[in-house]
Amino acid sequence: MRAAALAFLLLAAAAPADKAEQDALKADSRAAALRRDADAADDRARAARQTAIALARRIQNGEARVSAIEAGTARLERLRRQQRARLAAQHGEISRLLAVLQTLSRRPAGLVLLEPSSAVTTARVSALLEAVQPALRTRTAEYRRALVDSRAVQARLVSSKRQLLAANTELAQAIRQLDGMQADLRAERDSLDREADEERARARTLAAKAMDLRGLAGAFDDSAGTNARRLAPPRPTRAAAAPLPFPYLQPAAGSIVEGFADMSHVGVRARGITLATRKGAQVVAPAKGRIAYAGPFRTYGDIVIVQHPGHLLSMMSGLERVDVLVGETVSAGTPIGRMGSLEPELYLELRQGGRPIDPAPHVRKTGRDG
Repeated sequence: MRAAALAFLLLAAAAPADKAEQDALKADSRAAALRRDADAADDRARAARQTAIALARRIQNGEARVSAIEAGTARLERLRRQQRARLAAQHGEISRLLAVLQTLSRRPAGLVLLEPSSAVTTARVSALLEAVQPALRTRTAEYRRALVDSRAVQARLVSSKRQLLAANTELAQAIRQLDGMQADLRAERDSLDREADEERARARTLAAKAMDLRGLAGAFDDSAGTNARRLAPPRPTRAAAAPLPFPYLQPAAGSIVEGFADMSHVGVRARGITLATRKGAQVVAPAKGRIAYAGPFRTYGDIVIVQHPGHLLSMMSGLERVDVLVGETVSAGTPIGRMGSLEPELYLELRQGGRPIDPAPHVRKTGRDG
């Protein structure tokens, strides 16, 4: 009897322990499932960001290709117009020579019998015909060659326009894909948006205190203390370019229209470089880093400031649209925005230790494969 009671007590005590163990196992299983979901979400986000980078590179390659084809098409159109003008001139000259020959050939042969003096004239006309005919043959041969060249240029022009249409179609498709990808990434940025309110408020406060781009860049240069900024040279100076500790991309496909330390029309030396880009050109992060500022600033359009490792900072101005948020971490080539449609120019300033340095020796051109 006593043994049965002891067994019952042991079973009663074991039941809660088994239930607790089962609950613990279920909790561990749920935690593992959540970890797997989180890892899968991270993998999807990373894959989406890499896809966005690849699409941005494809867009910039497309922009460069379209620009090159447009330039080639414009050259062919100029050449075609010049050839047409030359063909018209040559055709007019040949027409005049033919008119002379036709006029001379209509002189009646019987006139020589009625007017003996006309025999001399006829001999002169014959000599003139013999002199004109070789010139006519030469001009006709030149005209035929020019006509063949003109038709070849016309064929190249038609082919170039077809290539331009195909390149523009491919570029538009890539832009649509990236826009869709940006919408997918917006959810991730929205969560970052809620977490970065305080940081964005600080960014707005710093931007409000800055009077110009120089002051804005200095406000976010966390590597340069007050003394370093106070001792910075009043104007940028060229120095031997030490290699950067990471790859550095040209943020948009375009050509440099104002170089570092060039004198502007208002007599101020440039502290960065200015790129003339296509309308609506894609802009990417030049290197890995963290977005310190993103948004409008005074009359400079939309500004993006990226803080890089190694006390380096990039500032880009002149954008019409910004696709990143303060606090976001970006890789080199991450799409950060687009240029406008009215004579777009992108200003790029690279700072190291609070001092502007020339970005040109460091940039690896975008808008090409590799």
